[in-house]
Amino acid sequence: MGIPKKYKKDLKKSFSNSRSTSSLPGSRPTRKKEWMFEEGDLVRESDSDAWGIVVTKPSTSGRMTIMTSSGKKTIYASRLKRIQSKKW
Repeated sequence: MGIPKKYKKDLKKSFSNSRSTSSLPGSRPTRKKEWMFEEGDLVRESDSDAWGIVVTKPSTSGRMTIMTSSGKKTIYASRLKRIQSKKW
């Protein structure tokens, strides 16, 4: 004996509504990332040889400012690797 189509439809609808946190049905909640970089950390850009010191914490968009030998640079935090933590 199979499950009636009406019950399947209701189940799918309730499942998609339970995932949403916004007013749009069926949308998935997004996770906010927290970057572990702090001001004063020594970092390196993963796809190049640019080294620098973190000047500002990452913004909500994930961009942060680092001070390199050639000046200030704004880079996405996901492209950085921490080399050394700040030590006070």
